[in-house]
Amino acid sequence: MRNLSEILRDRLNALIPERGERAFALRAQVDPSLLNRFLKGETSNLELKTIEKLAAAANFKPWELLREEVEPEARPTFSEAARILIAYEMAPPQIRDVVEAALAGVDVEAGLTRLRQLQQGSKSKTS
Repeated sequence: MRNLSEILRDRLNALIPERGERAFALRAQVDPSLLNRFLKGETSNLELKTIEKLAAAANFKPWELLREEVEPEARPTFSEAARILIAYEMAPPQIRDVVEAALAGVDVEAGLTRLRQLQQGSKSKTS
């Protein structure tokens, strides 16, 4: 059975883009050399506050990084999440309704179909 340090190391390696380690560490407000040593396996000791900072920088809760079944690559990066939030804030109310329904667990396919219908309707009105 793998220990938590190994799981965390694998999760972070999957999350951090190649050559993006230093930028990720700085975004997380973590010493880049500490992150580098951890990812290389040269240390396995990270304080809880460090794990919390790394998780926040990756748009995760700390416990999500410590579970093997979590797929970090399926989660948006910080910049993707920011773009999504900005797009959501600027979206018309109908689109917000579809997004909120999807987040609430309503049938996502039905929501996407409705969104496409709304988009096609607004295109035909402007033509």
